[in-house]
Amino acid sequence: MTETPEVLTNAQKLMDDREAANVASPQGGAVWNLDRPARDLDSNVIVLPPGDAIAPHTGPELDVLITVLRGAGVLLTHNDDGDATEIPLVEGDIVWLPKRSTRGFQTGKQGLCYLTVHQRKPGLRIMSGPPSS
Repeated sequence: MTETPEVLTNAQKLMDDREAANVASPQGGAVWNLDRPARDLDSNVIVLPPGDAIAPHTGPELDVLITVLRGAGVLLTHNDDGDATEIPLVEGDIVWLPKRSTRGFQTGKQGLCYLTVHQRKPGLRIMSGPPSS
């Protein structure tokens, strides 16, 4: 059976409700995620408070698309020569993070909120151990 398309959330309302409830805690993280069991995509809305950062790291084995929903910041990455590079991010930017690319984030004065979309990561599978001899 084919599932029916549906509106999952409204990013503007999600951000407005978060601010209205004054829950801009010192800890950031995912404030929304795609939680449908039968899906090919993963998606999250990530909120990082002002002055917060995610240290540069090597991304997973899949491409990630991000859209900056609110705030501003810097994408910390490396260019083709391996030199550290900072790419400014502002509201509305749509950014492609190629698989295994270096990525990190530094927030601006208003913090940074972005939507991530990527192919669903394979789940952990229980497998039998090596054959006994």
